[in-house]
Amino acid sequence: MATKKVEKMLKGVAVTGASVAGASMFGDASLAYAAETGLEDTLVSQPEIVVDVETVLEDSQESSNGAGQIDVELSENDTAEGLTEQLEDYEEQLQMDEASFTANGYDHEGLEEQESFVNTKLEAEAAKRADIADDSKPDLGKNDYYKNYGRPLAVELVKYNLLQLGKIDANNIDALQYKWWEGTYEEKHLCVQYIGTDAQYHEEYYDYVTADAEGNSIYKVEGDKVNGISRENYAPDVAGINVVEKKAVFETEPSKTKKYEINYTDTEGNVTKMTGARYQRTDFESVNGTKKGVDWYKTIDYLKDVAERKRLAAEIEQLGKDVATTNAKLTLLANQAATTPTSTPTESPAQPAAQEETAQAAPQIDLSAITILSSATPQTVAAEIAGATAGEAPAPAPAVQAEQTVETPAAPADEVVPLAVVEDDVTETASTGGTASVEVEAGRVVDQTKIAEEEVARARMETIEKVGRQGLFYTIIAGIFAFFAIGKKKKDEEEEDVV
Repeated sequence: MATKKVEKMLKGVAVTGASVAGASMFGDASLAYAAETGLEDTLVSQPEIVVDVETVLEDSQESSNGAGQIDVELSENDTAEGLTEQLEDYEEQLQMDEASFTANGYDHEGLEEQESFVNTKLEAEAAKRADIADDSKPDLGKNDYYKNYGRPLAVELVKYNLLQLGKIDANNIDALQYKWWEGTYEEKHLCVQYIGTDAQYHEEYYDYVTADAEGNSIYKVEGDKVNGISRENYAPDVAGINVVEKKAVFETEPSKTKKYEINYTDTEGNVTKMTGARYQRTDFESVNGTKKGVDWYKTIDYLKDVAERKRLAAEIEQLGKDVATTNAKLTLLANQAATTPTSTPTESPAQPAAQEETAQAAPQIDLSAITILSSATPQTVAAEIAGATAGEAPAPAPAVQAEQTVETPAAPADEVVPLAVVEDDVTETASTGGTASVEVEAGRVVDQTKIAEEEVARARMETIEKVGRQGLFYTIIAGIFAFFAIGKKKKDEEEEDVV
């Protein structure tokens, strides 16, 4: 039923119905409940809201499974971790709501239509009761209130609760048979006969009593009167009705004359006429000192069920959308991560400190592998040094002596003897400043000539340091420099020999 219709009904009851301490059962009492449970907007304040609760569980399941195409956009705050946590919260709440919706029977077919029948009778009962309350003698028992308004409402409430409890389904609710029986206050009853969801015949007995503003049943008590009128009939103190259930006592053997005949429609739509013998009812059991019956379904409970059913249906529908949207965002986030190329870090310009570190880490060159001939040219020296650069640096050698001499064997007078450069361990020399001696023999056996240690060591150190810091280019230049230095020294020695 639309909320506007509920609002109209409640307003009619609140204005025209009986009140106690300024409240009526369908006005202030139901709104007080709504305020406590957060359903006030559903009952009264909100505009008309139509929710197809018959298919809400199926729709929410499809949404949570990602059915259909959903267009979503990611915000800067959307992360895989945050969305996953949010999805878990949505799914947990959705499962709880669906479980509650099912446990209360709100998913049973036929409730939406039956609700409209109940509300129609509810409005009529409230309007009639309000008219009687305005009479000079507001006695509900002195007119047609019970027969024409109370009973019809009670029948529709019984049908609604049977549907909600799952005792009868929508296919057979119209085949339900009922009859009112007259008698004394305790003997009056409603006999209901139907084929239930178990495909069995059921015969049950109900009645109804008036209720106060808080929804409590008002049973007849001898001598309890207000202004000469029995309290259960005093219209200003009555705010509605409650259905009570009566416990019948039957004969032990089925009746030979009483039979039932009811059409039963199965889930496939097949109709079967079911017949059988009934048991003769002999009496009603007394409960709490009365045979009138016990509370079975109050009107205020009906209003709560309607409000809660609509609230859960709307929330389930929204949660289904939230789950689908969050799943879509997670999928989009995963797709973006899969298609985004891995970026290569950009190398920043080298800083002086980085240059120094690179220079120190430059490959070491083994100058001992270089042989400089007396006939060598700068180009051949450069080639020799370049070849040494291409090789791997040697492993550190044992510590060298401060001075080392290399002897060259004698050779024929016309043979050119190469000048051997004897190298201490390059790495050690670069750090410790070791020295070396070079012997030169050209054309004949001569006495060993000792080259000044300081001059040769300086030339070698300059070469090694420049090789380490500047790389191949400066290595070549240093080699050429060494070539000319040694060549000049050789020439000076030859001139001394001539003299």
